[in-house]
Amino acid sequence: MTGSAALTTGIAIGAGLVLGAAALGVVGGRRAIHPRPKRRPVVRSVDVQQIRLERTPATSAPGQYRIRFGAQDALSALVGDIEGQDETTVTRALVDASQGLPAVDDAVLWTGYVYPDPASVDAPYEEVQIHAPSGPRKAYLFQSGTPTTRWAIHVHGIHSSRTSALRSVPGALSAGLTSLVVSYRGDVEDAAAPPATLGQEEAHDVEAAIQYAVDHGAKDVVLVGWSMGATINLILAATSKQRSRIAGLIFVGPALDWRSIIGAAARRSGIPGFLAPLFTTALTVPGLAQAAGLRRPLRAAHLRPSLDGTTAPVLILHSEGDTDAPIGASEDLMRTYPAQVTLERFEPVPHGMEWNSDPERFTTRVRQFVESLP
Repeated sequence: MTGSAALTTGIAIGAGLVLGAAALGVVGGRRAIHPRPKRRPVVRSVDVQQIRLERTPATSAPGQYRIRFGAQDALSALVGDIEGQDETTVTRALVDASQGLPAVDDAVLWTGYVYPDPASVDAPYEEVQIHAPSGPRKAYLFQSGTPTTRWAIHVHGIHSSRTSALRSVPGALSAGLTSLVVSYRGDVEDAAAPPATLGQEEAHDVEAAIQYAVDHGAKDVVLVGWSMGATINLILAATSKQRSRIAGLIFVGPALDWRSIIGAAARRSGIPGFLAPLFTTALTVPGLAQAAGLRRPLRAAHLRPSLDGTTAPVLILHSEGDTDAPIGASEDLMRTYPAQVTLERFEPVPHGMEWNSDPERFTTRVRQFVESLP
């Protein structure tokens, strides 16, 4: 082979590798921003007092949970403590099966949403509408016992809904805060169903919620972020026109480092870890980001936002067993800002299930933190 032929071959190989890497990045990036089916444990036996299910990390975790079943998962039952288990199944108490029981061999949706709707929080509420940049967004507004000028704004995680964030409302109400539980573009209530932007465009809708609170009497706010909600709130703490009104930040199972989160998800799927950086890189590169489904590339700096833009105190509630958003990023944030960040560790439970494992401790810690704010 002549020198020119070898050069041509090398260029072709190099171009092929670049194109292949770009294609892999687009495929992996698309998986990260679009919802994927959740694993559904199978019912092995059930009666009015107990349910025996396929054993998974979720079904074998301590605490109370809600299963959904039936057509379009319209029915639900509240599942309680573990009463027995073996290598393949877990038997748990049924706390409330007033809507009926799933059938044997049904694959049920396992959730942490113990409160199935706002009425179950047992506090006065109304549904309000926020005029957000992406369009009108609904929110639950819970009033505390006495009028207050400090509000809590509860922000749920990726591919989720307001229902998931209801668990943090009792803690805020017990500290005397009005609570606003918000929705935003791309969540499960959004009929348009655009892909997630890992908190970056969603933050504009939550900023509109802060403005709503200010317009209705709030002088400052405590932002409560579940999973990707923490990303949203960190972005707002650095960029919002209302950032001076942020009195405190509470993060539950926070998504603080999307590179590590997407990398962990790739490894769980059997994808070699060294390929994972291609996925997040694709989401930040013009052309590749659009090929993955985004309208515009993501800002690389917001894939791991910092606390440099705020001095607000931070409380993190995080399970040591979280494999979706590993606790290491929370530990890093605490080490970087030791005077600002308090990390409350919970026993190993799946992502976002800290409240479920110990609701009394969770609620008490939220109340204590809010009451300690200046």
